[in-house]
Amino acid sequence: MEARVTSKWLKISLTLASVHVSIIRRTLNNNGLYFMTTRRKRLHPNEKL
Repeated sequence: MEARVTSKWLKISLTLASVHVSIIRRTLNNNGLYFMTTRRKRLHPNEKL
């Protein structure tokens, strides 16, 4: 019983995490913050290291 419950919770957590990430990406793209982060990375390639 415990194994089944854990597997179900893992699946639910993974689905929620994927949805959460997709929402974050949508909000960032709508706000234009995604482009800002890409520009900063391009301007400062040494910071990646």
